[in-house]
Amino acid sequence: MEAPFSGILFTTDSLTKMQLDHKEELALLQNERDYMEQKFNLEMQAVLASWQNEKNLFSAELSSKRNYIEQLEEKTLETSDWTPVYIVGSFVVGAITTIAITYALKPATE
Repeated sequence: MEAPFSGILFTTDSLTKMQLDHKEELALLQNERDYMEQKFNLEMQAVLASWQNEKNLFSAELSSKRNYIEQLEEKTLETSDWTPVYIVGSFVVGAITTIAITYALKPATE
């Protein structure tokens, strides 16, 4: 499209001012982008550090619980289980008591 008149549309001062304004706006936008990028990187580092701390905490907790379970298993295996002996012993004592009572009452019933 041609200008409706011949000559320069902008003066050199206004053109220079427009160029400087554009460069200033571009520099501001670049600074804002750099700031946002650095802010994002710092937030990402904070999140990663927090995640790593939680991972270490859960790993330590899991390891502690595994050690506790292993200790309980060792104690269980080390101690002897006398439950079957108690059951058999109780049965034998009960049978002997029943026989003794039967013989003790037999003369009274005759």
